[in-house]
Amino acid sequence: INDYGFQLNPNEINLLLKKTGGWIVAIQQFGLTLTSRHSLCTQIQKFSINHTELNHFLSEEILNQLPNNLQDFLLNCSVYSQFSVADCDWLLKTNNSAHLLKQLEQKNLFLIPMDQQGEKYRFHSLFLSYLRNQFKSIYPEKFRSQHLRAAKRLLYLNQPIEAIEHYLLAKEFDKCVELLTLHGQALLEKGRVRFLLRCLDQIPAHIFENLQHLQTAYTLALILNRRYDEAKYVIEKMKRQKLLSNIETKILDCLWLSMTDRIAESFAACEELYNRQNESDNLLNNFFISIYSHYLIAYNKIDYARKLIHKVINNSRYNRNTFVQTLYEYNEGCIELQQGHLNQAYIRWYTNYNCSWREHQNSVSGGHAMIGVPLAEILYERNQLEESFSLIKNCLPYARQNGHIDSLISAYSLFAKIEYRLNHDKTAALCCLKELEYIGADFNFTRVKANALLE
Repeated sequence: INDYGFQLNPNEINLLLKKTGGWIVAIQQFGLTLTSRHSLCTQIQKFSINHTELNHFLSEEILNQLPNNLQDFLLNCSVYSQFSVADCDWLLKTNNSAHLLKQLEQKNLFLIPMDQQGEKYRFHSLFLSYLRNQFKSIYPEKFRSQHLRAAKRLLYLNQPIEAIEHYLLAKEFDKCVELLTLHGQALLEKGRVRFLLRCLDQIPAHIFENLQHLQTAYTLALILNRRYDEAKYVIEKMKRQKLLSNIETKILDCLWLSMTDRIAESFAACEELYNRQNESDNLLNNFFISIYSHYLIAYNKIDYARKLIHKVINNSRYNRNTFVQTLYEYNEGCIELQQGHLNQAYIRWYTNYNCSWREHQNSVSGGHAMIGVPLAEILYERNQLEESFSLIKNCLPYARQNGHIDSLISAYSLFAKIEYRLNHDKTAALCCLKELEYIGADFNFTRVKANALLE
């Protein structure tokens, strides 16, 4: 890229490597498309296999040079994001997939082993996109039927969530809705909000607009991914349709107010609602308790807050729930900090962040940031700057995408402080704070803009 007259900073380099998978031809083609440094990160994110020269290279220099049997094998297997020999044999109704995969490995054709035993594989991400585009354009009916066949196998293997991806690509939306209705609650409980939102975004809205559970899940996913205007529209629509009870829509209002930083309104709504609601055992109610208890902690009503928190966490159904457990540990740690027990809060958050039950923490909406950011702040206070920087660097994307406002502010402010204090990079620190200011402007978060300017 330097040869084309552009200097990339470390963040831009990492983003480009992630986008291209380190493939040198793709990096070169990206360099040829650059005309200015303006919005360079956006240019990297938009770079795809649809780039004409890259598409032409893969067609003329790679796919068309292969024998027909390997071309067909690659196109058909592109329905999988990752696959085994058994998966390919099932899909193609054959028993020689192992031999064909071996040939592809020997030709170094973008086939990446997923384990040391050579049982699981995946294609390079850009090559996979190219193959899928080719398969869909050349054999549209077969593209659809092979995805349906792959979904059928996954259902047989009791992997319904993975099957949803194939039904989406086959545009079998009714089947998607059926599976999401059955498993949407479990996805929310595990914190897989981004996956849920990605699925529902691809399904025409009229197909599930009268389904209470999916509409509620969709609203939660929209709020937790900062799509506030869309979430408000769905909430108001559900009120008109009377899909939810008055209390349930009020809880969604409280969450929306909280995530859009309307603190006073949200707290007032929580107080009013708590006196009216029944103590139902569902995820929506647990969201409400978590929001309300956090406000109570801020107002120093510690005993009352703990009483509410323990009602949720001691429930047999939710005490191992990823999302609820994360909220509980965060609030308990906040109480310990407020009472001056820095070491107890550190032990709680450190253990929580690293312990085995958080097997889904990469997909927990805001979960990384909720625990990781205050943990990084404690490390900073202990002068463990390198450990704090490593942790906050990992959490920053999660805070930016769907962390709550306090987490967003703290993550950016801490990252800037450590850049300046540890790495002596004033420019990087100011760029970080300017990005925080832009986020505040984009969402009209006055407190975010003010914090960025103060820092």
